[in-house]
Amino acid sequence: GFIGRNIVHLLAKMGCKIQIISRDQIRCKKIFRDLPIKIIEWDINHNPPKIYLNNDTSLLHLAWDGLPNYTSLHHIEKNLYSSYHCIKFLLESGVSSVVVAGTCMEYGIKPGCLKVDEPCDPVTPYGLAKHSLHKTLLFLQNEIRFNLAWARLFYITGEGQSPKSVIPQLDSAINRGDEKFNMSFGEQLRDYLPIEKVTDHLIYLLVNRLNGTYNISSGNPISIRTL
Repeated sequence: GFIGRNIVHLLAKMGCKIQIISRDQIRCKKIFRDLPIKIIEWDINHNPPKIYLNNDTSLLHLAWDGLPNYTSLHHIEKNLYSSYHCIKFLLESGVSSVVVAGTCMEYGIKPGCLKVDEPCDPVTPYGLAKHSLHKTLLFLQNEIRFNLAWARLFYITGEGQSPKSVIPQLDSAINRGDEKFNMSFGEQLRDYLPIEKVTDHLIYLLVNRLNGTYNISSGNPISIRTL
């Protein structure tokens, strides 16, 4: 995905031993053909393969199907279940530290500054599924000893993001020579962070094996129009 492919290259430069779980081994080999990585082919909606890991292994969980449709019940019915069982299986296989990509949508619709101790009140199946996964993993810490860094991602920009996002759509319109670009007035305030900074923050949580909840954001709101 958008975040994962950026992170893998950085971890490789750091000399980390990298194992990628992907449901498409051929595609992975094409993306990372020059990197010394091991690819484990596994669709986490199905039973896992045999995996042997060292006890000092860390997991960065970025898998999530069906985006950007945030209102689909698929997030609750499929993604929540498969992500939980994937993470639990890997913990039982040797993982001792986990970083999971959460979302600002866990907070629901709230204006102004959002702090990590703010009560969550998700209003979409996507936000609810992520929040539920977080709470379930916190309960799991009572049964299995592991570090859990829950990283709530806000809005991300950069090369390689979904073509359905605002900036790629605008770029495409410019490249086509369109005279107009259909959008709202663009006065909504959002917290955008370049993919390079997002990956830096996630890697920091990963290599330091931190525990807790973190907002991955700039802290500086900007209107979509200004962006």
